[in-house]
Amino acid sequence: MATIKKPSQIAPKTGISILIYGQTGIGKTTLALGAPAPLLVDFENGVTRVHERLRTDTVQVDNWCDVTGLTDDVAKLPYKSVVIDTYSRFLDSIEAYVVDQPKMAITTAIQQRDASGNIVGTMKAVKPSINGYGTIKALRQQFVKSLTATGKNVVFIAQETETTDEKSGDKTKRPATGSGKATTELLQDLDAVGYMYMSTEGVVIDFTPNAAYYTKNADLGRIVVPRIINNHNVIAANNIMASVIDKWVSIQNASVEASAKYEELLDEIRNIV
Repeated sequence: MATIKKPSQIAPKTGISILIYGQTGIGKTTLALGAPAPLLVDFENGVTRVHERLRTDTVQVDNWCDVTGLTDDVAKLPYKSVVIDTYSRFLDSIEAYVVDQPKMAITTAIQQRDASGNIVGTMKAVKPSINGYGTIKALRQQFVKSLTATGKNVVFIAQETETTDEKSGDKTKRPATGSGKATTELLQDLDAVGYMYMSTEGVVIDFTPNAAYYTKNADLGRIVVPRIINNHNVIAANNIMASVIDKWVSIQNASVEASAKYEELLDEIRNIV
């Protein structure tokens, strides 16, 4: 039988899963590497664009097989955070692995047309089957949960994309994480999503609700990122992501403490009644 717990008995989550997205060159990878004791899992050679003094231990990934045993290894090592650059390449590598497995892919014929719209040939395309998509989702979730369950933080990096509402025509910035149901499921699973952009104040990372771009976890607020590189010289500590994660941990702990105090108050009222 499952154990029923009071709110104050529910242990706070020990590792955050967070996604940072924004335009190319805004500094997403550098910001993410400011997480506590990070290991970079580099799917697109992004480490070469990071200042050499701000780089960290890195796993350069060619395919999903390079990642399959990583969670067990990281659990035994002193890293506190795993940074995934980028999420779309991470997902592509899972998909490429899955479609090579038996009964996990289907082949379709795509018509090729000339400039006049005439069919000039067909091209075969391989995509995941229904079972394949289910396996991709399971592998993604398993990867993240196996890390956060051991107290590791998982920081995804993504490019931005723009969607247009068919009725209103309003445009919204969103992370480039795929399409449709897969993106919805990812955003539901994450603890926080921050949008990184340039403003008149400098570079900003924002977690607060905004009609112009997607975010999640307003408690983390809006942060102006201090300049840490000037004329190729590192002039400040790269610790903004660490402070974001520390704030999230504090909020988790405060929630448990508040639940405990509320239960004590209810017990006092019951005793009086």
